[in-house]
Amino acid sequence: MKNKKSEKVKKERVFFFVYIALLIFSVIFLEILLRLVGFGIDTKPFHKVKINGVNYYRDNTSFINKYYPSSSKQIKTEEKNLFPVKKTPGKIRGFVVGGSTAQGYPYTSNQSFSAMLQRSLIDANMGKSAEVINMGYSAMSSYYVADVAKKILKYEPDFLLIYAGHNEYYGTISAMSGQSHNGRKKYLALKEFRLFQLFDNLLHFKKKSYGGKTLMDRQFAGAAFLQNEEKDLEIARNFVNNINEVVKLYAKKNIPVIIYEPVSNLFDMPPFAGKDDDKYKSLVKRSLVALENGDENEIKACREQGKKYQDNANLAYLEAVYQTRGDEDSYLQLIKAKDADCIPFRTRSQLTAELEAYCRKSSNRNLFYIPTSVLMRNNQILPDNNFFADHLHFSIKGNRWIALQAAGVLQNIFSLESDKMFDIFVMDNDDFYKQFPLSEFDRYRVARSVLSLVENEPFVSMLIPYYPEFPVGNENIVTSDAGLYRIIRDCKQEDFYLNACAYLLQGGKYILAREVAQSFVKCFPANAKARDFLSQSLKLLGFEKEAEEERKVSKCLSGK
Repeated sequence: MKNKKSEKVKKERVFFFVYIALLIFSVIFLEILLRLVGFGIDTKPFHKVKINGVNYYRDNTSFINKYYPSSSKQIKTEEKNLFPVKKTPGKIRGFVVGGSTAQGYPYTSNQSFSAMLQRSLIDANMGKSAEVINMGYSAMSSYYVADVAKKILKYEPDFLLIYAGHNEYYGTISAMSGQSHNGRKKYLALKEFRLFQLFDNLLHFKKKSYGGKTLMDRQFAGAAFLQNEEKDLEIARNFVNNINEVVKLYAKKNIPVIIYEPVSNLFDMPPFAGKDDDKYKSLVKRSLVALENGDENEIKACREQGKKYQDNANLAYLEAVYQTRGDEDSYLQLIKAKDADCIPFRTRSQLTAELEAYCRKSSNRNLFYIPTSVLMRNNQILPDNNFFADHLHFSIKGNRWIALQAAGVLQNIFSLESDKMFDIFVMDNDDFYKQFPLSEFDRYRVARSVLSLVENEPFVSMLIPYYPEFPVGNENIVTSDAGLYRIIRDCKQEDFYLNACAYLLQGGKYILAREVAQSFVKCFPANAKARDFLSQSLKLLGFEKEAEEERKVSKCLSGK
């Protein structure tokens, strides 16, 4: 009897293990099958491409979808990176990660501080090469930074540069996601698997998305975050935990990590929304009229009344305006107004304080902290429209200064030639702009990007309007050509250069077509169509050899 029972138990165990083995096999089989048929998101940041016999890495334009809800290929990134697979001896290879500020918006990545830093490193690296790969993307939070930093290790980084912090409330994986910190981490880990992506798609299939016109509008989705010390501190500490994960990982490989304190436009950027705005709307409007008219008695009355309600971001901002008007130091008051903003696209002080405390306390010799706001104050640089293109993205002046701060850190890390390292930063503006040319066409594209942002939510609902300064005059090569203006005025950003190049070539404007095509290639070097347009314009201008070289590159990039 005992033998029969033990035999039965053995059989049940065997069946159980067989069942588990079959289950695991089925999962693995389905995962492999989904990958073979091309379902879901390939989460590698780069793909290989062979150009004239040399292997390069180019952007995997769909990998960023891993960091968005659902697992469909809704977003396509720019083809901004192209670098050799083989890293030559002595070459310095760095990576920049973060959100849209790290990306360089409203400029392209190859017109931003990462490109300026690359040029500085090339000048100082004693005849050896250097490359700075930009992995910044709009709406990416510190969860993206922590995740993509692991992937970057495969590509032999010599340093990692982080500019992040503004997307912790409204980023794609952020406070808006509605999960716990660990829940967000697990979600990203599971999205590496196509089988999970399948279930994720089914889960999001019937969910309606907020139909905003811009990415910022869609991420905002009408949500507000009132100041809440406990919640703000939780978000700040989650951010620091993600940064710490990266720092510890890179310390094991002895790779330096440089992190900026995130900063934003304080002087010229009013809050998006304040607590109980409806209650104080009439007072805010009265104050604005009084300031515009220079009515001193009314200004005094409005200021006295506004002082009673400083928990409202707009009234706090107006107090800062009064202080500035009276030659008082309004910096702390502007910080107070920014922190009280109920739509915190600009990071709150709890986060920057937690980041600074973490970096100051760290004993890791491979962690380098850049206290951006302190350095700006020490150098008498105002956080205003001169330094920022909008609420938090840098102007060309801002990009140049931000690149300089990282250059100083890297010069010490790699013992580079200091006189050459800083050559581009001590040039006068005219010479500098020759090194980093921004054509009138580029400037128009930048202005159009900023305009598309401020013409939508949450900007259009602000009680105190924001007025950006555009890097382009009323008359330029775009607006003076009615046909060109009509072609690109309302086109999607990704079609901007495409439409312009096609129009100019068809119209026989070959010199201008070459200029635009060169900008196209500079901004997006892995884009096959950019190379093709440049090849066509060069050929039509009689540069046969150069045209043929670009045609070959285009052919390799297109896979034809």
